[in-house]
Amino acid sequence: MPYFSAIAHQVVDLPDFDSPSKTKTIIFDLDETLIHCVDDAETDNPDVVIPIHFSEDPEPVMAGVNIRPHIIECLELANKYF
Repeated sequence: MPYFSAIAHQVVDLPDFDSPSKTKTIIFDLDETLIHCVDDAETDNPDVVIPIHFSEDPEPVMAGVNIRPHIIECLELANKYF
């Protein structure tokens, strides 16, 4: 088990508690769970294309993202309870 100092940079600052009926927090891992990046945004027909700007490159890289089936409904339902 790592010392806390080794993982302190990974701590998530959650928003203030705003509802007495919501007593738990659920965290989804985005990478490969809710969304999936495609290899080629031009040929793989992604659900969403996002421009990503890197400081050393003046032109953005177009990242293709597929949204997992039923994840929108899952997040809407989870929002009621978490």
